[in-house]
Amino acid sequence: MARVWFKFIYKVFLVVLTFTAILLAVENLNSYQLMRTELKNREDPEYEPNSDALEGRKVHRFHDIFYMIIVTISTVGYGDIFPYTVVGQYLVIAVMISFFTILQRELSEFSKFNSLTSEYSRHFYQKSKRDIKHILLLGESQPEAIKTFLKECFHSDHGMQEMDIVIMRTSPPSDELSQILKMPKFETRVHFLQGNPLNHDDLRRC
Repeated sequence: MARVWFKFIYKVFLVVLTFTAILLAVENLNSYQLMRTELKNREDPEYEPNSDALEGRKVHRFHDIFYMIIVTISTVGYGDIFPYTVVGQYLVIAVMISFFTILQRELSEFSKFNSLTSEYSRHFYQKSKRDIKHILLLGESQPEAIKTFLKECFHSDHGMQEMDIVIMRTSPPSDELSQILKMPKFETRVHFLQGNPLNHDDLRRC
């Protein structure tokens, strides 16, 4: 899952940087050409300066175009910076299509990998605000043995009513064990985590 997220962020970042560089070059090149032409024409005594020719035009910096693309693909669209050239407008359309294509593809891949991962391997055992102690139960015991253990553990004579049980196994629970976990007297007190107790990350989840 981490690789899927990294690949998505990397692709988006690459697309944004690439189109930012190209759009910056296109827009600034056009602005330079217009400024150069206007200055050259003003050398002619008979030329009447056109104030509208350079209206709103300026030389952009990298962060200006980067900001414009981020605002565009996020569908906010402030409109304070926009492309003047036809090529620039087509580039903005291209970056939008590229972004949403990547988004759709990566979300599909994310859903696929997420469905392959058991819900129990994504669970975390989280304590309540009270400092409740818990027992970590390991091993491949039979469901009936676990049921007997839970009954004895939560028996009023043993004084363990304020303690939770966390079962950790490398595979998802069997149907029989799932039925035990869903029993009303165990549902809020017994938690199942899929993981390996030799793995530091899995132990940290517990």
